[in-house]
Amino acid sequence: MRLFKLLLLLAWALWLGGMIVLLIFVTQLFRTSRPVAIEAAPVLFRTFAVYQIGVGVIACASGTLLTRMTRRSVHAVLTLLMLAALAGALLIRGWTFEMEAIRHAGQSSGPAFKSLHARSSIAYATSATLLLVSGIGWVLTLPTLRTDRKTGRE
Repeated sequence: MRLFKLLLLLAWALWLGGMIVLLIFVTQLFRTSRPVAIEAAPVLFRTFAVYQIGVGVIACASGTLLTRMTRRSVHAVLTLLMLAALAGALLIRGWTFEMEAIRHAGQSSGPAFKSLHARSSIAYATSATLLLVSGIGWVLTLPTLRTDRKTGRE
């Protein structure tokens, strides 16, 4: 169980932390150098779109296994919140690559790009909220790690 707790918390932290850092960096990049941001932001979002699916799968799988081990309904709810964020990550990935194709076609100021951008912004905000709530829940409900000094087991 200790391994799954560690995997869950690490993957969750990398996922939410990566999302927050991405948004801070891109926002700051657009504030300081718009021409650089126009070229760099798509690379950052493309990379994160794939990355978050990887850490999301690890977090969700660990949450599922912990839910089965602990048999706590609150853990099932927290895992479902992360699964909803993972579903959002899949949508975001698709929209990111669509926006990239539109941008390469020179139509990044058109309505299709703006619509996808708005949807992905909402999805990022929703996913971040779901991850924050689930992470707080996991931290509050996971049993502490105590080892039996005689056996060395939890």
